[in-house]
Amino acid sequence: MRPTCFLCCSIPALWLIGLAPNHVAADAPEPRADRAENAPTTAAGSAPRDGQAQASVEVGRPKSVVKVWLTRETGQIVLHAGKAHVVLPLVELGAVQTQSVSMRDGAVGIIRVAVAGQQIAALVTRAPHGAVEIVWTGRLDLHGDPGDRSAAVLEVGDRDGDGSTEIVVGRYDERIRVCGQERTVLEPRAVDPRDFVLRPMAPDVLSKTGTPDEAVVASDRTPGPTAPPILKALRLGTASVTPSQGGASGNLMWLRPGGSEDPQRNRFVTLRWAAPKRPIRSFAVLVSPTAAKLGQPHRLSVVGDKGQQLSVQLPAELRPDQRYWFTPKEPWQTACVSIAIEDAAATGSKGAAQPPYSAIEAYTDLDFDGGLPRLIDELVQEGAGAAEAADLLEQIEADVTAPLLAAWPRLQAQGRRRVVRIAAPRAKHDPSALGALAQGLRDEDAGVFDAALRAAIGALPASQSVLLAAAAEAGKRGDATALTLARSAPAQALEPLLDAILQNGGSERAGLRLAAAIALEHGGETGASAAQRWAEQNVRAPIAGRAAATLALASVAGSRALAAMLLRASYAEAREFPDQWRLVAASATLPADIEIDAWLAKLAKSADPWMLRAAALQALQARSAADARSVAAAALEDPYPRVRATAIGALASRPDSSELLSRSARNDKWFLVRSAAVSGLAAHPEAQPVILAAVGDRSALVRAAAIHALGSQHAVSAWPTIAPHADDAKEYPEVIAEAVAFAKAQCVKSAGPALQQVVVRGLRPDAWGPDQDLALRALEALSALGGESASWAAQRAKGSNLPEPVRAAAAKAAKADVVCKSE
Repeated sequence: MRPTCFLCCSIPALWLIGLAPNHVAADAPEPRADRAENAPTTAAGSAPRDGQAQASVEVGRPKSVVKVWLTRETGQIVLHAGKAHVVLPLVELGAVQTQSVSMRDGAVGIIRVAVAGQQIAALVTRAPHGAVEIVWTGRLDLHGDPGDRSAAVLEVGDRDGDGSTEIVVGRYDERIRVCGQERTVLEPRAVDPRDFVLRPMAPDVLSKTGTPDEAVVASDRTPGPTAPPILKALRLGTASVTPSQGGASGNLMWLRPGGSEDPQRNRFVTLRWAAPKRPIRSFAVLVSPTAAKLGQPHRLSVVGDKGQQLSVQLPAELRPDQRYWFTPKEPWQTACVSIAIEDAAATGSKGAAQPPYSAIEAYTDLDFDGGLPRLIDELVQEGAGAAEAADLLEQIEADVTAPLLAAWPRLQAQGRRRVVRIAAPRAKHDPSALGALAQGLRDEDAGVFDAALRAAIGALPASQSVLLAAAAEAGKRGDATALTLARSAPAQALEPLLDAILQNGGSERAGLRLAAAIALEHGGETGASAAQRWAEQNVRAPIAGRAAATLALASVAGSRALAAMLLRASYAEAREFPDQWRLVAASATLPADIEIDAWLAKLAKSADPWMLRAAALQALQARSAADARSVAAAALEDPYPRVRATAIGALASRPDSSELLSRSARNDKWFLVRSAAVSGLAAHPEAQPVILAAVGDRSALVRAAAIHALGSQHAVSAWPTIAPHADDAKEYPEVIAEAVAFAKAQCVKSAGPALQQVVVRGLRPDAWGPDQDLALRALEALSALGGESASWAAQRAKGSNLPEPVRAAAAKAAKADVVCKSE
């Protein structure tokens, strides 16, 4: 009969066996300074004081009573048993409980101390020479970080059913347990009833379900599979103690069960089964390449988490690197598997021999019935098992991406996304996986594309060619790929992105130019060298790509010298509007030089598309070209109004342009040009009469621009000219808005009546929306003017006939705290 766990370190249960416990209070004698460290000792200790409460326990053969008590000495808690003492890992004194456990014709004492959540136990015996000994102490409560806690174990009971009581101590670790067990006792030792010495014992590594073992014989003849399992789902979890040599090549990191008389017996390894929904049909153990002859049959225990137990016998003649299969009667549904050595090999010196097994393998229906094609079919069918099929395919170490790529046309979007997920971790070393990502980057489904793009970026640099090929494709997907690649690997992506601009259609892709600019900006010295090399090599490239690349280079400060070089080599060849436009846009960011400025001036005067003439004017102004003013002045006669407006923008900041602007403000036939001229005159105080005249222009846009310009000049005296426009109910809202803003900004206190008229119009229940907005602005202006204007605004805001939203906004406007100090 195999031993089973009778009692694991549950404190209430531990106290059920033996004599009734005695108790002692936590009173203590005076501290002493000569106490030992945290290790059992039999050195003489202090005796309890007269009258001090104390406990006693029977120990030894024949039984005799030993007194037990606690003291606090130099900041440490010391347990005394007769003349023996030991320091306990406690922070304060606590209650002591004792128990005598009879063993044959003698007894062993158990002492327990519980305080502040800690539970300490100790074993007290009497040596053959008669001295009292504290042979073991342990902390029974779990302690440490969650998930990494440990505790000592003390078990008392009849473990083998022979009617005698046994005392077993060991340790428990949350991380290390046999599959199916809640707790596994590690490094167990039992009290030998002959001499009360703690001796190592064989750990109980079987699951404690009472299920009879299923005995099987392992054979080198396969039950069906001819290769390693498709699913490499048995993953090393935990083992009995610290790893020793051997087993590193497989999933069996055999460990020494420290302290055992037999260095091999009852070593165990617990492995996770990463496919718990897939039953295990058969197992195989792989013999280590360095395995020695055993000399006798060898037995293993294999257990699952639902009470499954196999006792596996292997032959004495084990061949290195050979698989030995064994198959349970029914497939195992389990989440873990533990494998343990039941008996030791006969060969090898004690403590040196290593278990001869390096791996255990689990075979499923996939290894017997259909294998990989079956899983792919499950994925294609998109049924209830598709998600599990994808999870399993992700775990398979063999090549799965090639057949998955072949199945791509049959997959739905969800299946294609799953294939991308499966391919992602393999892409750095598997060409088929890269092919799957390339397919995903071309997929019409946005989710598939996004997943493939993330996966490809994660697989850099192996996936660089795939990403560059996708970036070269026209369209939103190609631009998105280019931008992502530029941000992820700028230095490496720069030249290929610039090359893509030269390809057919690449010059038309703004996203591709932006990606190249991003790569330039973040590519560092490597990127700068790549840009220099590329520019020198492509100075005679087709003009369309060269012009687009020039624009990309010009957008980054560090590469503008290269852009200028390409511009000088390219402008004379540019004949088509797109090429000229991009070169002109690039020139606007570059320093002036005679050659390019002359070309821009020519375009500003004679280019056929008006947009190109306007862009050339803007570029000359941005470059501070020497002839920028003269070209702009000439452009005031351009037949297209937007070119004339652009010319005015170029002249506005020049102090010698007042007359030119005034002429356009008075005489140009287009309101767009007159408006631009009036706005430009705001910087010319001498032109105020022209601006005042523009307040009466036939165009509302010009009138509004004129009032705004007068405000910029702080022309308070202009209010009489402006006021009629505020009074006029038929005036355009944008003109009235400028008049209200003028009155408020310039603190025109005489503007009260005109502003009140604006309020009256806008606060009518049936007021037009723009009038309501103007009324609220006028209320703010009146409140800012202070005095009677502010009082009138506050009173008007209380009108009961106003819609609630309007009344609330009006009340808020009337409370404005900005008050003019002077007119």
